[in-house]
Amino acid sequence: MNARNNPSPQSPRTRLSVSRLLVLALIGLCVLFVASYSSRSRQLEQEQGQIAYWENAVATEEQHGAELDAELQSVDSAEYIAQIAREYLGLSIPGDTVIIPVEATPTPLPASAISATVPIPAAATPTPATILDVRATPVPPAAGEPIWRQWLAVLAAEE
Repeated sequence: MNARNNPSPQSPRTRLSVSRLLVLALIGLCVLFVASYSSRSRQLEQEQGQIAYWENAVATEEQHGAELDAELQSVDSAEYIAQIAREYLGLSIPGDTVIIPVEATPTPLPASAISATVPIPAAATPTPATILDVRATPVPPAAGEPIWRQWLAVLAAEE
């Protein structure tokens, strides 16, 4: 009769250990879920940091590209080309006033002209090494001519 009153053949002690195992299994699954969630949360933060970094890098490069585009447009202008031609190439356009700086070299007087006007002591007499040859100095070309004609005049004078 005793067997009829107790429908389950397990003892109360066995039922208690099974329920403890189920609780422990649920706690283990919860711990596993929390660990997995926290690692994915850290990974998400890292990915968001990388996204922010690359968005900043792209914005910086787009700004640099815009600056280069603006510089390219200014370089393609006729005014910029004329300015570079004047400053670095020495070219001019009709109507420009060309100024050519010429280094001033004193022309030495002949020794006879110097001795006739001012007595020169023997120690101060110029030697042939100190006298400049006036014929080696080319005559500066006219300032109103184009630069290529000025160069032609200077090169032709040296021959």
